[in-house]
Amino acid sequence: MSTVIDLGVPALDGERPASARRPAAHHRRTVLAGLTALLLLVTGGAEPPAEPALVEVAVVPTSPMHNHTLAGDRLYSAELDPRRGGRVVTAYELGDGAARWTNVVEPPAGADSLGLDIDLAVWPTGEQLLVSSHDGTSGLDPATGEVRWSTRPGILDHGGHGVGLSLAPPTDPAVAPGDGRGQVLRGVDLVTGAELWTSGPIGSGRFLTGATGALLVVETVDQGVEVRDPRTGTVRAALGAEPGRWRSVAGNVDDLLIVVFLGEVTGHAVDTLDTRWSFTSPSGRGVTAACGPHVCVRGDGRLTLVDAADGTVLGAIPRTGSPRYRAGHLLIRDGAGDGGTMRSLAPDGRTLIEMPGWVELAESPETAPAILIRRDGDGQRSSFALLEPGATTLRFLGTVPYPVNDCRSTPTHIVCQVGPDRLRVWRYR
Repeated sequence: MSTVIDLGVPALDGERPASARRPAAHHRRTVLAGLTALLLLVTGGAEPPAEPALVEVAVVPTSPMHNHTLAGDRLYSAELDPRRGGRVVTAYELGDGAARWTNVVEPPAGADSLGLDIDLAVWPTGEQLLVSSHDGTSGLDPATGEVRWSTRPGILDHGGHGVGLSLAPPTDPAVAPGDGRGQVLRGVDLVTGAELWTSGPIGSGRFLTGATGALLVVETVDQGVEVRDPRTGTVRAALGAEPGRWRSVAGNVDDLLIVVFLGEVTGHAVDTLDTRWSFTSPSGRGVTAACGPHVCVRGDGRLTLVDAADGTVLGAIPRTGSPRYRAGHLLIRDGAGDGGTMRSLAPDGRTLIEMPGWVELAESPETAPAILIRRDGDGQRSSFALLEPGATTLRFLGTVPYPVNDCRSTPTHIVCQVGPDRLRVWRYR
């Protein structure tokens, strides 16, 4: 049933002097006021219904052997083309799922022709899309899908001033191929795909950011740690080896490098490797990692939080789960399965927010809003909630009538795998 409002003027039977016309703005206000009054009468005085927080905007076809990533307002998806042994890469608009380009990316010569391990990454400046298998990487123009270059072996890490890292097999015949030590590190220019440098035998390498910018941190084969220039591979600073001490790099908090030997954790300036503090875990051996602005040490069923600035112990939490830091919240999960609980914790272990049933997080940058996922209806439905920076409660976004997995999120959209052959995209604000 619809209501028609006649806003016309009856015809006049004769000529009459023209009356002064009301201003257009006044006329519009009168019409809007009438329509508002009518709406209030029809709805019994209730406010017009608000738009749902979670709105599905697109369904994107895919396959079980695929990977996807989000960057800006684009969704990039790569899947195997069994007919040609290449990777079909497609760029979609997040807003409506429209495909902007599709390209078949042939693997570099001699690379894995099956392509079962496809990885996608967007160089942080947004100028390069990297499509990789375990032993080959191609660089694409994110705007057009044009293949700019290919290189072997595959790039494992990227982000150091446009440099990618790849590991070649050991060159020392005395080192077993599966040992992992003695492998060769290569620096690759992400603009051209050209090799910038090749290292001698190393243990491992990763990009970190210090006060002077991006740096390459290397664990050497003689149990030391070195900081190198990412574009030249030259050594800037070194933490000398000591007999019987196999140091490992556990990450960084801003310009603090975390180095671990058994239960001893030391903090160093990442640019110079000068020692800032040392902490010995009461539990001895444990797992150490950066968690937001803190250093987290797990062991013996406890999570110890250490101040990254000076090594002071902030608190010990009797939890066994792995900590996650998102949107300014230190999150830890208690319990197994869908009946677990996610908590936001203060550094001294106090529970700030308790979120029963919300046990999964969509993948997103640490600083982005956190999207939490809950299984409902015996796992046949999925609900989403938003945890904003500084929030003291969750904001419920909505429920969808199917299970989801492999979810990614941006500050405005959520993308999840639903079933074996499609991605669904929702806008949540």
